[in-house]
Amino acid sequence: MRRYRIPLIFFLMLLGAAVTLYLLSRGRKIYSWQENYYQKNEGPYGTWVLHELLESLGPAYPVTDMTTSLEQALADPVPAAANYVFVGEALYLDSLDQERLLAFVNAGNTAIISARTFPFSLIDPLYHEVCDYYNWDEPDYLIDSSLQINFYHPELRLPRDWQITYRYRNSRPLYQWQYFSDQYFCNPEEGFQAIGYCQDSLVNFARIPYGEGYFYLHSTPLALANIQLLDTTGLAYAQRIFSHLTPGPIFWDEYTKVPMATGQQRNDRTSRSLSERHVLQYILSQPALALAWYSLLLMALLYVIFRTKRRQRRIPILEPNTNMSLEFVQTIGRLSFLQGNHYQLALQQMKLFLGFVRQRYRLPTRELDEHFAAQLSTVSEVPLPTIENILLMYQNIARSKGITENTLLEFHQRLEKFYLQCK
Repeated sequence: MRRYRIPLIFFLMLLGAAVTLYLLSRGRKIYSWQENYYQKNEGPYGTWVLHELLESLGPAYPVTDMTTSLEQALADPVPAAANYVFVGEALYLDSLDQERLLAFVNAGNTAIISARTFPFSLIDPLYHEVCDYYNWDEPDYLIDSSLQINFYHPELRLPRDWQITYRYRNSRPLYQWQYFSDQYFCNPEEGFQAIGYCQDSLVNFARIPYGEGYFYLHSTPLALANIQLLDTTGLAYAQRIFSHLTPGPIFWDEYTKVPMATGQQRNDRTSRSLSERHVLQYILSQPALALAWYSLLLMALLYVIFRTKRRQRRIPILEPNTNMSLEFVQTIGRLSFLQGNHYQLALQQMKLFLGFVRQRYRLPTRELDEHFAAQLSTVSEVPLPTIENILLMYQNIARSKGITENTLLEFHQRLEKFYLQCK
C-alpha cells in the first residue's frame, strides 16, 4: 500500500485542481481583451452587440453574413438597394474584390466601412479625380487613452460629446486614434464630406459619393465594439452611424477582416496579419484554450514536485574490502612463537621472502641455486654474499628438525638486512 501512496496523492491533487479550475471557469466567464471585431465574439472588443442591433432593424434590413470573398458574395447581378458593412482593424481586398465593391456602390448601394486602416487601392479611385493632388497613405492619428466624438449634422448630433476610453483589463493604456486629414476635403460637394468629428475639430466619419451610391468611412471602429455599446450613449452613437443604411439587405463582411496582432496598447502604424501572431497569443486569447494551457502547466508543476522524488530504496554504504593477509601472518607468527615452534616460524618467514621476490622481481623461486642467487643480486642490487648466506642458512634449517631461538633470530636479521638493501 505504501508503494501507491505517492501516485494516489498526486492523482487527488490533480483532480482537485481540475475541479477548482472548472468551478472558477463556470463562476466567471473569461473574455479576451484582443481587438478582433468578430460578430460571434461577446468579449469587450467583439461586435456581437452591433450584429444583434442590425438584425433587430426588422425584415426590411435582412442581414447576411459573408463567408466568401466579395467577388463571390456580391457577384452579378449586383443587388439594388443593398448595404455592405465592415467593422474591423483593416480590410484585405484583392483586385477582384475591390472592383466588385466599387461596382456594388456605383450601382446605387451603400458601403459603411469602419476600420483603422483603409486600403489605398480602394480609396484612391474615390477622390483622386476630385482633388488636384492626392497622397492617401493612412488616416492621421493621435495618441491618448480616451477620445471625444460626435456628429456635425444637427439631426445626428448627440446632446454632448461622447467620450470613449480604451480599456485593457483594469488599465487604461494609451491608444492610437485615427482620423482623416484636412487634405482629403478639398471639394466637399463632390469628394469627402465630413459627418462626424473627434476632439472638436478632427474628422473621423466621412461620406464619399461614388456613382449612384455612397461610401461611408469611419476611422474609429473601437466605438462600435461591445464594451462601448453597453453604454446608452454608445448605442445612440451606433444607431446614428447606421442610420445611413438604405432599406434593403445588409451584407456583413466577416471574411476580409485582418485581426490585430495584439490586444494591448497599439502605437504602430501598420497592421499585422494573423500568420504573424504568436501561437501562445492565440491560445491565451481563447478562454477554453487558456484554461487548458494553465491546467497543463499546473499538472507539469505537480509532476515535478511529486514524481522527481527518489523512489528507489536507499542503498547502504558498504565498507571497502581490506587486505588482512599481513594481520593473518602476524597472528600465525605470534602464535608459533608463543608455542616455541621456531622451526615453523623460520619456514614461514622464508615463504614470505620468496613471495616478495616473485611479486617484486618476477623471478621463479622453484630452484634456489647459484643461478637464482646471481639473478636476485642483479635485480635487487643486494650483494651476492648476503643472498647466499640467506639461502645457505635456509637450507640448514630445512634439513634440521628443530632450531633454537638464537638461530631464528639470526635468520630473521639476515632477511631484514635484505629488505633494507633491496631496490
